[in-house]
Amino acid sequence: MIIGVIMLNSKQLIAKINKAFIDKNYLEVIDYCDIILESDNKNLNALLKKGDALSQLNRNDEAIDCFKLILEDNKKIIPAWTNLGYSYLDIGDYPKAIDCFEEVLSLNPNAIPALTGKSMACIKLEDYNGAIECFDKLLEFDSSNENILKQRELIYKRLENQNND
Repeated sequence: MIIGVIMLNSKQLIAKINKAFIDKNYLEVIDYCDIILESDNKNLNALLKKGDALSQLNRNDEAIDCFKLILEDNKKIIPAWTNLGYSYLDIGDYPKAIDCFEEVLSLNPNAIPALTGKSMACIKLEDYNGAIECFDKLLEFDSSNENILKQRELIYKRLENQNND
C-alpha cells in the first residue's frame, strides 16, 4: 500500500499513475487508482489506468469489470471499448472481442487498434474474409506496411486452402 499520498489531488495522482505505468509498476498504478476511486468511483482516468494495469498483470476479468463500469455511463468512450476488446481477446472470447471492436469502429471507422484487434479475433475464429477486410482497411493507412501485407497474404493462403478442402 502506498503511504503519504492522501493529501495529493487527482491531477497529482494521475501524474504518479502515469509515471508508475511507464515504469511498469502496475501494482502501484492500481493502488493510486484505488485512492482516486475511493472518493470518485466513476473517475474515467483512474478506471482506464486501473484496467490497463490489471490487463498488464493478466488479471483480465478485473480489467473487464473496470472497462464495463466506464461504459455503463457513456457508451462512446473509445479507449474503454478498445481495451475491453483486447481483454476479451486475451481470454479467448473472440466473439465478444469482435463486438467491442465493431463498437469502436461504429464510433471511428479508422480506429487502427480496433481494426488490428478485430483482425486477430477473426483469424482465431477462422473468419478469414473478416480478417482480410480488416487488413485491407489497415492498408489504406499504410499501403507499404510489410507486416500487414505478409499477414494478409498468409490469410489468403489459408482461405484458399479452406476452399480447396
